[in-house]
Amino acid sequence: KPLRYETVQTKTRCQCWMAFTWISVAMMCCPPLLGFNKPIFDEQAFICMLDWGNMAAYTITLSILILGPSVITIVYTYFYIFSMKLKLRSGVPIHDKEYATALSENLSNPSHYMSFALIMTFWLSWAPYALLRIYISIQGAAE
Repeated sequence: KPLRYETVQTKTRCQCWMAFTWISVAMMCCPPLLGFNKPIFDEQAFICMLDWGNMAAYTITLSILILGPSVITIVYTYFYIFSMKLKLRSGVPIHDKEYATALSENLSNPSHYMSFALIMTFWLSWAPYALLRIYISIQGAAE
């Protein structure tokens, strides 16, 4: 099958992803908006956030339903892209010529590298803050 964006991301599928995104964001915002939980203001970061420690079940459910599929999709997609790129570069014969042509055209697009670089930059830029918050919460629980 050809590796074309139009065949993978149909209009209906894109609309479903958009609806899923908006619904998941609404689920994340509803507890403080409806008064189920009060936000905490972090004076060092100048940001309001939820007290996830009081909402363990909500946090676990949200992580599994929202974060899990997103991370799995991103990891699978980039693993597939880079493994196909390596397969093409190594010269392994692909018997379907139309598939090989479509694959090489799509993988030669530099936007794959740019989007991968943007995602890695995002994760690396937030990693120190996340690790610090995890360390502080572990130290606070140990005391």
